[in-house]
Amino acid sequence: MTKLYINDQEQFDNNKNFNLLVNSLKNSLSSDWEIYCHPYLNGIRPDIVLMNENKGVHVIDVGIKPHNPVDRLDAIKSDIANLYCPRANEISKETIFISFADLSRPENEIHLNNVNRLDNFSIISNSDINEDGTIIFDRAIPLITTNDSNEFNSDMAQDLRGWLRISDFGLEFDDDETIHLDEKQQELVDERSKTGYRRIKGSAGSGKTLVLAHKAAKLITQGKKVLILTFNITLMNYIRLLILRAVRKYNTNKDIPDNLLQIYNYHDYVKNYLISIGHKHVWNNFWKGRGNQKPPDSTFKEDIPNAFLRYLDKYGPHESYYAILVDEGSDFVPEMWQGCMCLIEEGGEAYLVKDGAQDIYENEKSWTDDVMKEAGFRGRWNELERSYRMPYKYLPKIKNFIDMYLADDEDINHPLNDKRPDITADMLEDISTYWQQVHEDVNHDYCIKHLLRMMPLKEEFSYSNVIFLTLSRMDGIDIIENLKKKNIKVAHTFTKPDRSKKMQFSLLNEKIKATTVNSIKGFEGPMILLQIMPRSNLVSEAKQAKLVYTALTRLRLGMNSKAFISVVCSDPAFKSYGETWGENFYNETLN
Repeated sequence: MTKLYINDQEQFDNNKNFNLLVNSLKNSLSSDWEIYCHPYLNGIRPDIVLMNENKGVHVIDVGIKPHNPVDRLDAIKSDIANLYCPRANEISKETIFISFADLSRPENEIHLNNVNRLDNFSIISNSDINEDGTIIFDRAIPLITTNDSNEFNSDMAQDLRGWLRISDFGLEFDDDETIHLDEKQQELVDERSKTGYRRIKGSAGSGKTLVLAHKAAKLITQGKKVLILTFNITLMNYIRLLILRAVRKYNTNKDIPDNLLQIYNYHDYVKNYLISIGHKHVWNNFWKGRGNQKPPDSTFKEDIPNAFLRYLDKYGPHESYYAILVDEGSDFVPEMWQGCMCLIEEGGEAYLVKDGAQDIYENEKSWTDDVMKEAGFRGRWNELERSYRMPYKYLPKIKNFIDMYLADDEDINHPLNDKRPDITADMLEDISTYWQQVHEDVNHDYCIKHLLRMMPLKEEFSYSNVIFLTLSRMDGIDIIENLKKKNIKVAHTFTKPDRSKKMQFSLLNEKIKATTVNSIKGFEGPMILLQIMPRSNLVSEAKQAKLVYTALTRLRLGMNSKAFISVVCSDPAFKSYGETWGENFYNETLN
């Protein structure tokens, strides 16, 4: 029997045409189909989603919501392909279909604005209703009759299924894998500040994201709605998994509420808000006339946040939240936070967490004390000082980097490497570190050599453990193309459109992971190759240092307390730091 999931029973019961449509689908589709009515889908709430893990996905809008259904369907299809089912992106033309349903009129009387720009689109009308009152879908839903040859598969279905019905999402880990908080971290989760607003800073690996995940888990199990915002798209799946794990700690029934948690990249949230109020054209205008060119930074830091504020003032928020939690707060500017404040319920809470050393977009200067007060953040910062993620033996190298390049920044937190409760285990760590200072014109060759020869030979590591980091997207593209010629599979974020690739980055485990430092914030791995090329004139010395710091701090322990990092550097500014690696430093520029 076809699996039917109804999230809004009242809407289903009270809408005659909607009821007829769903029941006809249930009777027409074979048992390998799943039907979702008003699934939450991270707050998007499409009317109907059909999925068959052997064929693909079909989304149907029945016109319940106001404004143009074409804009909604176009956005939902894009979000499914790019964010919620990213592994289907490259074959989405054959696997993701959309329809508008209006059973009150024949098709020739249904007129929709801009419908010609939609691919894989159909209309379901009363022209499709049989004499016996049933609906024939063969024309409107081609996946019903197509052969199982669209390359859509169970892995892709599971990616999407986890967003469609969170409560049934399978968490493949044992109880002892749940990460516990220390006393300070738990205090930040449990205790509410006087105003409800709290700012937290800490060094890399100090558990900032973990605190946010536990805070969100605790609140949603109390029935409170939470919005988590990031700047980095790659973090969305990672944060979600941390929250789903943490829910088990605060809800003994292990039921995960479907409709209380949303996780968004800030700009995606603004886009969806504008669509919900019928003003998608405002969003489109930011890209108008640019082709494939990305708008300037001012568009993301000023124009979009200011437009969000204007329309919030005019129309109000689409929905409000008890708490808004911002991860990687160094990526946000005050204008972005002003819009967030409009979404918080009266008496609600707000968290802003950051590591000042990872201010790779150079936003810190805009957060003056007065601006912080206006944003609701008063008093001293809450600080997380201990670094739990990075290997104990590796921490002195990070401290050296801070002392040499970031010492003048008062906002930097040094990761503590003493008073660790697991000090005995730390002494058993096996950390391999290599720094090669090479000429710029051979840097790519050295990186490829590392990826092909040295790294796969490391005991207990495989290609799936490898993360290749570069400061430049163009440098990354060149290396990826060379690896492809050697039949090495790589999951990367370098090509455009790269939104789905950023989400795939955390889903695909069988390949080398390759990305820019900008997209790796919040992630870590036990085996890293970092490429450092000389900075361009567009990058300041301070920004280059923070990019390198961010990359160096992505290292964590792997199996049997082992970790590996190799740096191939052609920037002379970091040669003296490389020399502090002692016997692990190799100056190839002398050859």
